[in-house]
Amino acid sequence: MSEYELYTRILAPWLKPDNQDVLIEKTGGTDHKAEVIADKKTIHTLYRYDQKEQREKFFPFFNNTHDGESGEAEIPAPQDLLKFCDYILLAERNNVLYVLLLELKSGDNGDAYKQLDASEVFMEFVKNTAKRISESNEYMNFDARNIKVRKIVLKPALKLKPTTNLAKNRSPQVNVNNSPIYYPSNLLPLHLFCIPG
Repeated sequence: MSEYELYTRILAPWLKPDNQDVLIEKTGGTDHKAEVIADKKTIHTLYRYDQKEQREKFFPFFNNTHDGESGEAEIPAPQDLLKFCDYILLAERNNVLYVLLLELKSGDNGDAYKQLDASEVFMEFVKNTAKRISESNEYMNFDARNIKVRKIVLKPALKLKPTTNLAKNRSPQVNVNNSPIYYPSNLLPLHLFCIPG
């Protein structure tokens, strides 16, 4: 059994959106959407946590009290405690687990790095949990070296005129060693991010 299978058993199924191939950032105006493009060599599972809709379900052991309509909180949550990225995508390609931490940004990058860093810390906890429970769950070959984490900020692509020139239709280049990777596109082609680096 693979690292990908164990991770998908660890993360809560209720975090999986119905549509596993679309990323959406609701901005109040025009939503930022990106389509996940998989290939025959890659399997994936997408997870989304929405702090507004699912606040009580996530990190229930963390303080989530803030100053609000009823005044100051007695013990307010520390600054940046509840940061988290928009999506986590687990992908397996060539027996390697790729953990893609995805933050969609329509405008400036804001605190994307804080959200991605917080999510990376969470996924490190998941990895350590997987190590701890792997043998008792018959994952005897669990190997943390088979896990690659990529932090990605997706920005909407500029609207360009359609062209028939294939050279001009190429996807933006990706350096998987950048952290984070800034990727201007309305597509997330997994083959670009799920490679050794």
